[in-house]
Parts: sequence; C-alpha cells; structure tokens
Amino acid sequence: MARRRHQNPEPKKHGNHWTIVVWKDDFQHGKPQRRQVRVRLAPLDTKWRDVLRLRDEYLRPLNQGIISIGSATNFRKYVEQTYKPLEMPLLRKTTQERYTGVLEHYLLPRFGDLCLIDLTPMTLQGYFSSMCNWKLSGESRDKIRDVLASVLRTAVKTYGLLVTNPIEGIQLPPNKTGKRKKPFLSPEQFDELVHAIPEPYATMVYVVTYSGLRVSELLGLKWHDIGFDSITIDERYCRGDWSEPKSSASNTTIGVDRSVIERIHRLKLLTSTGRKSNAEIQGRKVGRTGRSGFSERAKRSADAR
Repeated sequence: MARRRHQNPEPKKHGNHWTIVVWKDDFQHGKPQRRQVRVRLAPLDTKWRDVLRLRDEYLRPLNQGIISIGSATNFRKYVEQTYKPLEMPLLRKTTQERYTGVLEHYLLPRFGDLCLIDLTPMTLQGYFSSMCNWKLSGESRDKIRDVLASVLRTAVKTYGLLVTNPIEGIQLPPNKTGKRKKPFLSPEQFDELVHAIPEPYATMVYVVTYSGLRVSELLGLKWHDIGFDSITIDERYCRGDWSEPKSSASNTTIGVDRSVIERIHRLKLLTSTGRKSNAEIQGRKVGRTGRSGFSERAKRSADAR
C-alpha cells in the first residue's frame, strides 16, 4: 500500500461544486489499496473561506491518521455481512424487525453506496436536517437515528473499523406539532368495553389497564407469578420469543388491587365447548398449572389467523 503522506489539495471548480482530489484507503479484490477520489465540498456560491474551512475539516482525520483501513468498508456490505448476521441475533425479535425495516427503507438507500469513512458528521447532519421536509413523526426520526447509531457503534467498539462514532452530537429537527391530547375512556365506558369482549381477552384488557403491564409481560405470566395482592414479572413472551423483561426495572414484583387477582383466578373456571368427530367436547380455556394461559391463548389465535 502506498505510503501515507500529508495532504493539502487546493479546492477546484468542478461542475457546480468546489471539489478536492484526495488519496483514500480502499479494498480492491480483498486487498488494501490507495486510490484518488474527488470529494465535493460545497456549491460554487459558497464563500472561499468557508470552502477552505470545509476542506480542512475533511482532511484533518486523514492527515492525523485517526482513520483505520477498515473505514473503507462499504456501508451496505458491512450491514449485510457483519451487522445483520452477527449483531442482529442479539436483539429481541420485535427490535430486529423494526431495525430491518429502518435499514431497508431509509439507511441503505441513502448510505448503501458509501464507505464507512464517508459517513462524516457533516454528511449525517445534512441527512437528518433534510428530514424537516419529511412527513415523519418525531418518534420515527429518532428511531432512524437510533438504528444508524447502533450500526456505527458496533463498527467502532466491536470491530474497530472506525476510530470515532460520527453520529455522536447529531441533532434532529424539531417537531412541527406539539403534544396532542390523547383520547380516553371513562370508567363507565371501560366497563362496557370489557363486558363486550369475550374471555380470556376481557381479562387481559382488564389486567393490563389496572396493572400497567406490557402485553408481552402479560403473556409471559405463570400461575406462580400471581400472588395474593401482587404480580411478579420475570419473563416476557412476544411472537414466539421467550426472554427476560425489557429492562431491569421491569423485572420486579408490583402490587395490584385484589380485583385484578380475582379476575385472573376466575379464568380457571371458564370452559369452552367445541366439536370433534361430531361429538361435543368440553374443556377449560385456561389450565390450572404452569403458564397462566394468556400466552397459549394468544398463540392459538395467531395460528388460527
């Protein structure tokens, strides 16, 4: 590989932009090489002193040698060959699905053809600043930044392809709308709703409302988690995936009203009638031991759909 030298090219006009030509590390057929590339700095109407400042900011990491050879790795190749097979399996199933959607719809179309070294703070800030004109909620913008931060974090800390994480300090555009009032149900309306829902779903809605449990935590309950006036949360179940609760604070025992406990135990008395081989059969909707029955009921409903 060519010997690294101090670079200080003079900006030149190229088309409608000020550009510089620099030497960059790259991989060709699996071998490290150095090649010349043309880099756009700014439009032609940019002041000269600003053009020089942009040039110096771009060249500083190159000249200081704080960019590793691995930073020449293509972003798409890194995501497909490293991040997805090695890092994604460590995430929860629902998180994997959300991250995959963000990568496919937003990040890979925009950065897929760039190298990791090209993901500079200026490039990333320009991308997120352009979201001012997008019809995206603040939560969606924040999720896009979180996914990109996760990918680049592994490139820095786990595999050493980057020396610093360029997304640190990136700002998101402010939301155009303030907090909106959320619709709510009165106690009377909630009682009517619960009475209109068949069991065990009515009890599931009742328990979630009065305990604050996540749906995945509700589905992960077992009978030994149900106390006299408390519920212990030590597992979660989501889309076939059993795991620990989302956070350490969620892995705890919470106090609930006795009506919640009584409502759960009433499930043991519920029966359902079905037909098999032209003969009526009758059995309990929820078992007496082991899991509370929420997860099995949800799984059967999913399979039926």
